[in-house]
Amino acid sequence: RYTISWKYPNSHVFKVRLEAEKGSGKFTYFSIPAWRPGRYFTQNFGSMILDFKAYDENGNEIKCHKTDKDTWAVHNPDTKKIVVEYNVIASWVDAGSTYLNENIFYVNPVNCLMYVNKNFDAPAYLTIESLPDNWKIAIALPEAGDKTWFAESYHRLVDSPFFASENIITLHEKVLGKDIYLHFRGKYELGPADEKKLLHNVKRIVEEATAVFGELPVDEYHFLYLLVPFYIRHAVEHSYCAIFVLPDGVASLGSGFSSAYAITSHEFFHLWNVKRIRPQALLPYDYSREMYTGLHWFTEGVTDYYADLLLVRAGIWKPEKFIETLQATFNRLEKSYASKIVSPERSSMDSWLEMSMYKTQLNRISYYPLGYRIGFSLDILLRKESGNKISLDDVMAYLYENYYKKGKGVPERGIQEVCKKLLPEKKDKIQWFFETFVYGTAPYPWEKLYSECDMEITKTPDYNSLKSIGILETKDRPQGKEIVRLAPDADVLSSGISPTAIITKINGDDIEYLPNNWIQKLKPHQKVSITFIKDGSPTTSEFIYTGNNLIYNWTLKTTKSKIFKKLFASKHKEVAKLER
Repeated sequence: RYTISWKYPNSHVFKVRLEAEKGSGKFTYFSIPAWRPGRYFTQNFGSMILDFKAYDENGNEIKCHKTDKDTWAVHNPDTKKIVVEYNVIASWVDAGSTYLNENIFYVNPVNCLMYVNKNFDAPAYLTIESLPDNWKIAIALPEAGDKTWFAESYHRLVDSPFFASENIITLHEKVLGKDIYLHFRGKYELGPADEKKLLHNVKRIVEEATAVFGELPVDEYHFLYLLVPFYIRHAVEHSYCAIFVLPDGVASLGSGFSSAYAITSHEFFHLWNVKRIRPQALLPYDYSREMYTGLHWFTEGVTDYYADLLLVRAGIWKPEKFIETLQATFNRLEKSYASKIVSPERSSMDSWLEMSMYKTQLNRISYYPLGYRIGFSLDILLRKESGNKISLDDVMAYLYENYYKKGKGVPERGIQEVCKKLLPEKKDKIQWFFETFVYGTAPYPWEKLYSECDMEITKTPDYNSLKSIGILETKDRPQGKEIVRLAPDADVLSSGISPTAIITKINGDDIEYLPNNWIQKLKPHQKVSITFIKDGSPTTSEFIYTGNNLIYNWTLKTTKSKIFKKLFASKHKEVAKLER
């Protein structure tokens, strides 16, 4: 039983009182998670805990001591139960944080409610004792009394973020016989016409996502939108809800909520992909340690692909908008040095290094765009090789039926094996695809993958980009451009230049006024003069231009081929037609 209270909400500190049955042996162990599902690196929530104390049922203080960064060992008393009390610092706002002031109480239980003896299956009651009577609450847990809610397990408890405030706007829509709620706290200016459109669009997103898997596995689902007066776009998926922290402009007068549909679609698709279809390595969750999987490219990146695809199928986006987004993703990856040396599988594994003080952008590339590219490419490959009869939709439905509904997690090579099972006559090509692009880092043969889909693909060299000589990032300085990052194989390294040096001239031309297409004028193996300031001293040196790092911009266009017509067609309408 958890009871939350506070005296001064403006202190950003609240108290947790936790009553639990004592364990066997000498000690009972109380721990706070080291990480949270949805963000796969250690955040060490123990640093938020103040003044931990333990008592027996009669209020007598009992001895306790800390055993590691997350855990306190409490000496077992003669009584059956132990009561612990501790304070929590609640002063930060994002989609995984906890925050308290005079106007709002916003909680992600995973970072402030302890578990006992690693018993993650224990049922729990949560009471918010200090909740003002005139406040509303947006929460996906069932009520169990006055200011009290129930969770059938610790997993469900910490999977249920909520916010409470005097001013919460709640919209409701019935979709496929289920209750869908949208809760807003913050600057909300949508009028009746905007709300009608918003509910219609969310309804279409829910219908299209459900059509991929065949069923909506919840009786109710809650979208929780915390709108704040500063720029942030952050959201986290949960089994019965999703929490969004967005700038208050997304629901301002005339906004139409248009900037929030993609992130809404993404988090809702997670209801299946990762909250139910889960990598074997993450089943069940252990909040005390790192849990490694190479499948985040699938759980997050492919979800990102579907988030945009569902908007087209729902009629919220035009296909051209999807192609523009796809093109931007591809070009961002093509211009990233890390994407050339870090596979999607490795990027997934390396998520746990995110907070390392030795973090370098040279080997950091997000599994979101990597998985987005794989999702689209694999979908097209399956459609092309099957004569448009098998798609990524079939892979998703198979995973839901044969893994989640059978209580199993997906093995590390499970996605490729499902693809082979669905398209056995093309198993060699599927194996090639996964070995080359999921577990490897080979350049994408765009024309080979997409040409038969009537997709026009053109590439144009970027003859102005410093990346084409290996300079990955610069900062503008009064004297020129300061180098922030260089590729390890950069052409300019042979000149003696290094990060923090400031480039002032290339081939005699001022760096700020280089001629257009200046790289186009260079020939491979040509010597190039470069002037820079290093350690306070100006230097003129030379390097050999190799042409090996030339950057390209890809332009993608699609005609209304059979593959794309079926890719973009409403899955919900297709299912409804079959049912009729």
